[in-house]
Amino acid sequence: MQEGKQIKAKYITKKAIEQKIQNIFDIDMVLKRLKDKKIHSMNLPFINELFVNSPLSSRTFTQYNDIAYYLQKAGANEEAVYLLEKIIKKFPNRTVAYINLGDAYWELGEKEKARQAYTTYIEQMCKKGLQKKIPQEVLKRVEKKDVCK
Repeated sequence: MQEGKQIKAKYITKKAIEQKIQNIFDIDMVLKRLKDKKIHSMNLPFINELFVNSPLSSRTFTQYNDIAYYLQKAGANEEAVYLLEKIIKKFPNRTVAYINLGDAYWELGEKEKARQAYTTYIEQMCKKGLQKKIPQEVLKRVEKKDVCK
């Protein structure tokens, strides 16, 4: 570089930095990165920060359920359980969350908790008349042959 030549620097404002940080915790961005397998797990502080930026609501619970699903499939079962328990606490009729919770507990070796989650899933599916859509694997795990009885 020649002496006296000015360097044109790109200065980042505080607002720009805050926006970049917020993008890191944007629920849609996180879900996309999980789907693309660019994220394989998340720690609980990250998840809690995500809740701050995108609170669990009727608008976001599907995205959070999907995040939990992808985490569980990537083997991050503890994080998936954490998210799913929050979803179920706020939205107890979110049927699909129970099967995902059961799967995460099953992978963690917590078979009794898994069976409880699967049982709730089965009950809710039966109430909706969707018993034919219950996966056979779930029925095997709860050792239930007579669905909806």
